[in-house]
Formats: sequence, structure tokens, C-alpha cells
Amino acid sequence: MVICFLQAFPSQSPGNFSDARPFRGRVLPERLSRLLCTRVARMTRSAPRIMATALTALLTACAVSQSPAVAPTPLAVGPEVVFHNGTILTMEDRQPQAQAILIQGDRIAVVGSDAEVLAHAGPGAAIIDLQGRTMVPGFIDTHTHRISWVDFGGYETYHAAIQAALEQGWTGLHELDINEGFLDTLRALDAQGGLRLRVAGYLGINSTSWDQPVGDRHTAYQPTIYSPYLRLAGTKIFMIQGTRLYTDQETLSQLVRRLHDDGWQIAIEAVDSQTHQVVLNALEYALQDASNSTYRHRIEHAVAITDQQLARMAEIGIIASIQLNLPASALGDRRLHQLVEQEPQGSVARWRDLIQAGVPVIGNSDLPNGLDMEEIYGPPPGAPIRLLYRAVTRTWADGLPPEPWMLDQAITAEQALRLMTINAAYATFEENTRGSLAPGKLADLVILSADPLTIPAGRDLLNVQVLVTMVGGNVEWCMPGHERLCPGTTRRSDAE
Repeated sequence: MVICFLQAFPSQSPGNFSDARPFRGRVLPERLSRLLCTRVARMTRSAPRIMATALTALLTACAVSQSPAVAPTPLAVGPEVVFHNGTILTMEDRQPQAQAILIQGDRIAVVGSDAEVLAHAGPGAAIIDLQGRTMVPGFIDTHTHRISWVDFGGYETYHAAIQAALEQGWTGLHELDINEGFLDTLRALDAQGGLRLRVAGYLGINSTSWDQPVGDRHTAYQPTIYSPYLRLAGTKIFMIQGTRLYTDQETLSQLVRRLHDDGWQIAIEAVDSQTHQVVLNALEYALQDASNSTYRHRIEHAVAITDQQLARMAEIGIIASIQLNLPASALGDRRLHQLVEQEPQGSVARWRDLIQAGVPVIGNSDLPNGLDMEEIYGPPPGAPIRLLYRAVTRTWADGLPPEPWMLDQAITAEQALRLMTINAAYATFEENTRGSLAPGKLADLVILSADPLTIPAGRDLLNVQVLVTMVGGNVEWCMPGHERLCPGTTRRSDAE
């Protein structure tokens, strides 16, 4: 078995986002914002363009007026923890790095220099010396099946799958293609305190081969935030097998339009450029000249893209959901070369081009696809540090050097970090509550043994270890031997 996009090719024999900056979006209360955005979109379809401009300006003004301040803003009463004497990579443009951070309860209160942060700490605060270690926002895997395919992933229980994700530094997962039964399972886990990281589910709309009627299962639900740890975020559409589309343009366009009009975010897969064209046509048909920043529809995999398609994605803001382990994890597989040969030159795995063109990009693992890869050194497949290493070096597990066309599309360590943090939060309209380290945001964070931005692109990146994973101010993973970095050992299940 190989990674997801390669499974699509069965064997023939037997704004300027040049540095992946965070994206602006809604900051109104979630339910109010969703209602406003939906009504504005419907009005703009029938109103003159001048009305659309005025309404957009109104929402933008609301967003700006509610943007979180950079100045320290201590929050409600709660356990206080100060981490200081470290390198804090915030993923915030206005304050990219800091030395210290103050956490109150489940939120970040102050980010700044050691002196600034320590001055705001209360007499009972836990003071933890990072001794030069690095803190980053918690990683968010925006395309995975870690929990829903728990058996396939080699875990005996859901709890084991969640624990493994936390040990790797993931504080959030987007579970693509869930069904009604698994949604019930997630809700039960959440009620029991067993969801120790944040999960966004995407409801599968069709069978993988379109061999059954699409139906209307989505009408029994609506996008819902069940708790701070669980939300039903959107819908997922399967599209292809090899280069054969499962459906025609008209059928897909009508389905996408129906989901869009019903208020759903849509995640739809495309590997080759032919499928990409059909998907883009369907999304444009649904949007009707509206900006995708309101809806945040996304294309999964986005492996082969022509110059024209890339420009279209940038213009309307379609999110590219890419697997950062590609194409390195497919090096040497003839199906990758089949795709390269059939597509226009330079159109495969264009991660750097996507970012530089201003396409909103999110990076992920697609685990457990790819678990059969033997990693003899460093973190396991699908771990964020492994994905960062692959995105930067494009080196295969056994050291096979990348081909020249692969290196042309390598990205920087900072870009890779953003794709798994602040950009990932944007994909579920959460860029104002998590994804970066700033006052007022959730205390979802990871402590690393070293700063990946200062390590030369190479094998040494694989030496970076996840020492602590914190979700909502709770320590959910503390590497043995590093207990002094962990303010207590309270987990979500313990706290509840």
C-alpha cells in the first residue's frame, strides 16, 4: 500500500502569501458570523455589485474592530504558567519571535520578553525555564484518518491513536470522510473527556467509486460546534480512480452547488490536472463570483496543477490541501513517474509555486496512508517533524536523493510550520482562536528540543523532538525525563 494519491493510480501490470502568512477571515462569534456570511453571500448574488462591495466592507470593518490586540491582556482567573528563556516562534507577523509566554487557564495572556512576561505573573504562577528550547503553536493535521481508520493505522483503540498523535505534537486533526456512526463515536469520546485534542470532522457525501446514489445524508446535519474539542466542519467528496473521473461535470457542479447553498464547507479531491479542472469549474459555479474566503472550500491533494489552474485558485482563494510528505515519499514508485510523464512539465507537487502565487495552502499527512513506509531514523511517518523534513529536503526514507524537479519546489522550514499551524487554523475559520501564539488565543502549543528554523535543511531536522504537547492549557504529553518542563501532569480527562 502506498500513500493516498498513489492509490489513485492503480498498477497497469498485474493577497500575497509568498511566505505563507496567516490569512484574514471572520472574527465575529462563530454562529453569528456564519449567519451573516451566508446572508451576505445570498444578497450579493442578486444585488448590484456596489451593494456587494458595501456589504463586504461592513463585514471587514467588523473583523478589524474585533482583532485581538498585541498588548498584554491578562484573562480570567485560572492557573498561571510562565515559560521563559526560550525561543517562542509565534507565527504572528507583528511579533514573529519572543522569549516568554504567560498562560492563564486555557488561554494565552502575555507574549513578549522575559522581563515583560514575568512582570505580569501572579505570586502563585508556575515559572518554567525553557533553557533555550523552542515553543511553537500546536500542530494541526488538516487531512487525516488517524481515528476513523484506527485499525488500519495499527492502533487497538481510539485512545491509543489519540495518544500517538499527541506524542508527535498534533493538537488538532481534520478527520476527512466520517459517517454518521463515527460522528456518534466522536461525540461519545468528547463527552467522556477522551478527545484530548481538537477534531474537525468532514462528512463523506459519496462512495469512493460513485457506485451508489449520493443521497442527502448531509441534510440531517448542519455545520456544528459540539464543544471546544469537536466540530462538524464540512463535507468531503471523492472524485477519481486513476485518470478516470467518477462523474461528469454537470453532476458534480450541481452537487457542489447544493452543498454550498446549504451552508457547507466542501473538501473535494483532485490529483491530476484533468480532475483539477472539473473541480475548479464546479467550485466556481457554486461561488458565483463570491470570494472563497467566506466559505473556504478546499481541494485535497492538489498534486498536478497547470499554470492556469494555479492562477484561478489564487484569484478566488480556493484552499490547496497538500500532503507535505509528497513527492519524496513516492520517489522510485513508477506511478509517480507515470503522473509526471502525462502532465505538463513542472506541474506536479508545486508546493512552492502555490505559496508564492498567493494560494491559501495547508499542509498535512493523510495518515494512515503511507504507514507502510519504513522510517529507520527519526520520528514516524505522519509526524509533523517528519513532514517538515520532507517538505524542506524532499528526501525519501532510505536516503534516496530527490530528483532536480522535486528540489525546485521545496519550501522553507518556516513555510512548512505555517502550513501546519496558522494556515491550518484558517481552514476551519479558527485563525483568531488558535494556530499562533498571541494574547487571547487558546493555549495549544508544543515545546521542541531545538529550533527547526536554525537547523540547516538536512537529516539533523529529524533529531528535533517533541518534549511537551499542551492543549487548552492541559499537558497532554510530557516526554519522560523532561517533567520539569511540564506544569503538573493534568490531562483533559483528569481535569474533567
